Amino acid sequence: SRHFSTIDELQTGKKYREAIDVLKMIQSSMKKMIKEGIRRINAEKIDNAQESLSVLQETWGLNFEELGETLEMASSALQEGRYEILDAHIEEFSRTRERHHNVRLSESYASKVADVAPDLETLKGLGIDISGADELVASVSHSITNFNFEDTERYLAKLSEFIDDARTVKAKKRAGEYFKKTKGIFLEMKDEGIPMDEAKELIKGALGYINSKDYIKAIEGTLVAENALYEARDRYYKAATIVLLGEIKEMEGEGGKLGLDLSGITGMTGEIQTSIEQGNFLEARDLAVLCSDELKKTIESKLLDMLENSMSRLMPALEEASEI
Repeated sequence: SRHFSTIDELQTGKKYREAIDVLKMIQSSMKKMIKEGIRRINAEKIDNAQESLSVLQETWGLNFEELGETLEMASSALQEGRYEILDAHIEEFSRTRERHHNVRLSESYASKVADVAPDLETLKGLGIDISGADELVASVSHSITNFNFEDTERYLAKLSEFIDDARTVKAKKRAGEYFKKTKGIFLEMKDEGIPMDEAKELIKGALGYINSKDYIKAIEGTLVAENALYEARDRYYKAATIVLLGEIKEMEGEGGKLGLDLSGITGMTGEIQTSIEQGNFLEARDLAVLCSDELKKTIESKLLDMLENSMSRLMPALEEASEI
């Protein structure tokens, strides 16, 4: 405004040349200010881009050299005053930066989904109902592919809630069912007199996990206890079968001395051995018991016949002796 007052004064004094010179000076000064302002605005664009690059590098721990090279070209355009070229480089930088960020973010989310997979497999392997998990995983994956990270966060939260529910509410129910079943097996074996000290301690441990509300460990412990019970039962039945096979062999020899053809009965020993080899120890024991009982009946029947025959031959002699 001071310069314009000077121009007015010069005009009033009819000093037109001096007024023109002052006007030219004002125009030159304004052009310089505008030029410096435009340069400052464009320099700020580069500074802002450099700051966003630093954040990206710090976030992902990578250099992103491609983006650095783009900013160098933008800086060269700034020095040369080629602002349209600078804007083009800044736009390219923004697009590329967003793409890199989205790719890294999608990889991060995909890694979270991958980390969940073993948990789901563990839950499924423990017999916990995870129906619906596949649909959630598919939704998360689809949102990641489309870089729709708001949906990704939403579906991941739902998936996390689903897993938490499976590990607590559903796992509690399953743990109770497994424990009830295992306890039933334990009581049946107890009634049979089967030794199972190791399994008994495992069952106590599983009950402790249930009481402490660690239902996943409770299920795992119960399954281990159940397996220990089956192993103890198998050992018991196998040992009993071996004892019975020894008795069967002895009875087979006794039957041979009595002139009995026991092949129809002792032929079951082949089936018994097959059952043992296949790990069907209860079946083997039951077959051995059946074979042993049949042999006992046959031998006892033969001995009874022999006794009756002996008695029938002895009776006349006894009667004759009583008449003397």
